[in-house]
Amino acid sequence: MTITARYDYILRNMNERQARAALAGVNNAGFQDFLTMLDDIGAIIGADAVFTNAQALAEPRFGSTIVIPERARPLSWLNLRKHRTIEELVDTVVHEAVHATVRVLKRHQRTPEPEELIAYHGEEIVAMAATNLILRKIEFPAYHQIARNMITIDECKNKLSRLGCNAQFLRERFAEAAAAEAFFTDSFLEFGAPTAVEVRTRRSSQ
Repeated sequence: MTITARYDYILRNMNERQARAALAGVNNAGFQDFLTMLDDIGAIIGADAVFTNAQALAEPRFGSTIVIPERARPLSWLNLRKHRTIEELVDTVVHEAVHATVRVLKRHQRTPEPEELIAYHGEEIVAMAATNLILRKIEFPAYHQIARNMITIDECKNKLSRLGCNAQFLRERFAEAAAAEAFFTDSFLEFGAPTAVEVRTRRSSQ
């Protein structure tokens, strides 16, 4: 199935109201502000309405995001039945939201596919590092998820090193993570999306 066909299939088979109801119940002002910023980029957020409970639990993904040039709006799907805690759900939503910025922050024109090993693992580092930055910034107590993200970041770094990526490549990914965090938490939308260089320069002068 092509990425465009996958986008259309997920859009047809997910429940936006169900997802929004779950997110509205998260009692954290910073996260609710974060959702507003996510709305500003036009992201579509929904939960699957087709899987049985057993299928949802067996599915390896907690969520998935697709950004493609053929469709203007990023699409994020949440596997709500798989999330056992609010902390897991918030971690997934923030992670997928970072992926939703691939085009607006000019990392990629579309979501990298798993077979595009360097781009895919590089984007995973961006998403997990930015998620940790955002969770800390909004003071959300997802300590287990932050620790797990750090372990997975190290795994991605090792995979990228084996693929021949150097330290500069990794530094650029962490700079992109900082730009994504600033995009959601520093109210940069009214001025336009920041570049990684702009964020680094701004923070070094503070």
